[in-house]
Amino acid sequence: MNYNFRCDYYRMTGEKYSFSIKSLINILFKHNLKLMFLIRITANKNNIFSKLTRCYIYLFKRKYGIDMHPDTTIGPGLALSHAYNITINPGAIIGKNVNLTKGITIGREQRGVRCGSPIIGNNVFIGINSTVVGKIHIGDNVLIAPNSFVNRDIPSNSIVLGNPCKIIPKEDATKGYIGFLV
Repeated sequence: MNYNFRCDYYRMTGEKYSFSIKSLINILFKHNLKLMFLIRITANKNNIFSKLTRCYIYLFKRKYGIDMHPDTTIGPGLALSHAYNITINPGAIIGKNVNLTKGITIGREQRGVRCGSPIIGNNVFIGINSTVVGKIHIGDNVLIAPNSFVNRDIPSNSIVLGNPCKIIPKEDATKGYIGFLV
């Protein structure tokens, strides 16, 4: 099994992945695990099931509102909490141990100084209904509070609040928000 998926599984369940009935049932019946399994399989373009899994990912998009392209660069240990209505631009880069929650958008800006997609660092928590857009860099250990609009660079060890975003420096900003680190 893919190392990245093993990390995703651990982050979402708190259990090590094993070839067992319990792991299989978790993957089959938890849509966030099933989606990450399909994304990780599809990322390997040499896989014979790549085209079939892309079709299945399209069905996820229709049913759950999760628009996550298989070509998006995603580090190990991505955790999807309440995985509904999540939109991620294929050009975005997501680091290690990132938590994504319901209703978030990680998008591309089409014009201006920040034309492009965001780069998200390691150990980042993005709260419900937050939006991260443009060619910006989110540092490591950053907590983006619910309903925040982020369109500028965020330094490491920060909490981000509101619209326009207010940055509050804080060591251990994600302590208690990100569990089961890989």
